[in-house]
Amino acid sequence: MYDLDNAAHDFPWTAVSKAGAPVEPRRAPKFNWFAGIPRGWGDVIHEYLTQLDALVQRNHWSIHIAQVKEKFGTLRFYVDILDEEGFACHEDSPGDVRQFFKLVREMESATAEVCFDCGTHENVECYGGWIHYACPACEKKLEDARGSRQS
Repeated sequence: MYDLDNAAHDFPWTAVSKAGAPVEPRRAPKFNWFAGIPRGWGDVIHEYLTQLDALVQRNHWSIHIAQVKEKFGTLRFYVDILDEEGFACHEDSPGDVRQFFKLVREMESATAEVCFDCGTHENVECYGGWIHYACPACEKKLEDARGSRQS
């Protein structure tokens, strides 16, 4: 399973401070966008970051990540592509910009198809309360942990 802590090293454009300043790729990021993201999503996110990275490298874009979080059981990845003058490109822009945002939406949706904890695609279901997608084994572990805390 891909360790999301490596994203800043593997995809330097994800290593930006909250103010948007680039961080040296060899140094630890000032802000880890993927802290708190379920570990089970690691492989899915890595797969899509690889595709997004190809577009970023080909177009020499500056990227501003506004927020990365889990919401309603799936990933939310809020990001802007900045043109040469520093203006954000619109999602409806033609070509690679549109493809970039399409991949972001696919990545977000794909997290609903894997267990938040172990990353399996087998028998994944949506569970309520705190909305999340899990396999039966990980859901049982979660329920057992909740039960032991209430005791």
